[in-house]
Amino acid sequence: MFSSVLALALLPLVWGAADPTKVCLPDVFQVLEYNIETGERVQIAVDFKQNLLTSVSPNVTIVDDYEKLRTYTIDATGNCQYVSLSPEEVYPQCLPATSTYVGELFIGSGPSRVPAEAWDIPFKGVTMRVAYSNQPGEPRYPFMARLVDDQGLAHSSLYFDQSQNITVPNPFKIPDPCPPATVG
Repeated sequence: MFSSVLALALLPLVWGAADPTKVCLPDVFQVLEYNIETGERVQIAVDFKQNLLTSVSPNVTIVDDYEKLRTYTIDATGNCQYVSLSPEEVYPQCLPATSTYVGELFIGSGPSRVPAEAWDIPFKGVTMRVAYSNQPGEPRYPFMARLVDDQGLAHSSLYFDQSQNITVPNPFKIPDPCPPATVG
């Protein structure tokens, strides 16, 4: 009898448990990232259908090709080189099942506030905490992220101007030739 009551009491917790694999970013989107520590602004464009992610700043463009497992670095003069990516460095479209729900929060105030969920996500050997929008019927976007790297340094970012349209001209264009980076 007691076990039946306990099972009934826990049932809403199990049913209500957030499933991280249901938290997915749009197939194609763009955001403006603002790094709180450095003040750097980077335009990020993502196309999960092509397995590409790029970050564009005034001095460098970085393109991650998740299909070829390469990161291309293109400087302001157009010089390009690449390094290999490990599968752990691929940013997932949907949260991995190993992500942990942290809680609910709101971005903004009043009637225009946007509900969001915070998650701890294992990424590149550390844990990244990200708040994603959670507006019913709207795509999910990152709003805030905080990562403490393996040296204990914190990296915090805010994300603005979320859009399902990529306006950065040719964000995924890789110059030819683009040789592997030399180690030395």
